[in-house]
This record gives sequence, structure tokens and C-alpha cells, in this order.
Amino acid sequence: MKVGLSEFLVWTFRALASVTGAMGLFAIAWASGASLRVPRGERFGLVVAALLNITLWNVLILFGLDLMASGRASILAFTMPLWATLIGGFVLGERLTRRHVLGLCLGLAGMALLLAGDIRALGAAPLARISHRVTACVAPR
Repeated sequence: MKVGLSEFLVWTFRALASVTGAMGLFAIAWASGASLRVPRGERFGLVVAALLNITLWNVLILFGLDLMASGRASILAFTMPLWATLIGGFVLGERLTRRHVLGLCLGLAGMALLLAGDIRALGAAPLARISHRVTACVAPR
């Protein structure tokens, strides 16, 4: 990634990585004979999930990398199980066991420790400065 980001704009690199990854997955599915057909009733849900989990994540991670150290940002990016647990419990009504709650508390405490050093940088970057951040992300480094 370091070499790729030194040669391409951040947004270009992310787009190329996403397209290349998709082509690789399609090639693997084709070679293994797996069907990628999605039943009609599940297409809307798939599109919503793709927009939230792939598209939105890829866009927001680029903004996040501009606001904090990349090492911390990468660790925080992979905290999805914490958010899935919260969403499962509060939105989907899934039962949270003691084990779930303990894991959730430990994970959130770890995130708080990681964010503690960058909280001032995040607070100093209000949404009004987003256009500046977009320009900074797109401009060559």
C-alpha cells in the first residue's frame, strides 16, 4: 500500500484496489463454477449492504486517514464486530449475553485508548472543513 499510495492519488489508488479486488473475486467464482446469481427478493438488501459496507466505508476511511495516524486508523477500521454487536442488540433485538457485553466493553475501552491521543485532532476538524479535507485527500502528496 505504501508503494501504491506513493505512485497514485489516494482516491485513484482506492478505486483501482476495489476494482482489481472485484475482478479477482469474479475470476475465482468463475473458475470454481460458483453462481453469483442473487435471488430477486434479496437484491435490494444486497445493494443497501454494498453501499453501506463497501462504498461508504471506503469513502469514510480516506477521510479518517487524513485526520489521524494511519496505524491507529487501520486498527479502528477493523472494529466492525463491536458495531455489529451494538446494532444486533439494539436494532435487531438480539440477546446480548454476559460474554457479548464483556467483549463489547473491552473492545470499546481499547478504542477509547486508541482515540485518546487523536481526540484533539478529530475535534479540530469540524464538518465545515470537509471541503478542505477532500482537497487534501485528492491532491498529490
